[in-house]
Amino acid sequence: MVVDLYPFAEAAARGDLPLEALLEHIDIGGPALLRAAAKNFPDVAVLCSPQQYGALLAELEAHGGATRYAFRRQLAREAFRCTALYDALIGHVLAENGEAPLPPQEVLPLLAGRPLRYGENPHQRAILYQTLEAGPSLLRARQLHGKALSFNNLADADAALAAVCEFAEPAVVIVKHQTPCGVALGTTPAEAYERAYATDPDAASGGRHLHQPPRRLGPGRSHRQPLLRPASGPGFCAGGARGAQAAQEPHPAGP
Repeated sequence: MVVDLYPFAEAAARGDLPLEALLEHIDIGGPALLRAAAKNFPDVAVLCSPQQYGALLAELEAHGGATRYAFRRQLAREAFRCTALYDALIGHVLAENGEAPLPPQEVLPLLAGRPLRYGENPHQRAILYQTLEAGPSLLRARQLHGKALSFNNLADADAALAAVCEFAEPAVVIVKHQTPCGVALGTTPAEAYERAYATDPDAASGGRHLHQPPRRLGPGRSHRQPLLRPASGPGFCAGGARGAQAAQEPHPAGP
């Protein structure tokens, strides 16, 4: 059984469709077919995404046109997750378009997971997911250079992002262990950075900073504290990016 649901998430992400139009993108029969086929996985292979086609073809080729029980069970699990996410997305959008009292239970729609180097500690696995919330997001940022960010890097960067988004003028937030240790405004991002760093240079060492608007540092000018990392913001000009790359182990990122 192969079912590709109506692209409700893509329609909702557009942000320009009224609720009446969004309702037309809700698939009714597709989820029912997926759930029925998944329930009967001992005898049925169910696919809910074109990304699964290659795995199915490989399975059929490897086993003489048949599929293994374990393979069908995995497909069933993915189908139930697919329909659960689909319904959660619909519920999320409907809550945004009307009164949203605190529910007795909640299902969070999480999208676009990507694996991290490790979790809070090196022996743990971790993956990063994105919600449907609008606004700045670390998952929409583009890493310019440096090694992949860890869970702790992202936790600090997320705390800095939440703080710096409180300001419309040039601002810099320095965070260490998810706690701001320097917050400052300035007429330019460079001035805001100098002020934020001067707040507590010792605490800032080894921390992360986030700035807005785009960083405009001239060539050859970099962060005065090389252990301040990663640098994040809405953008870097060419000179600012080169200056950041000259620092010791930074991880500058922008959209």
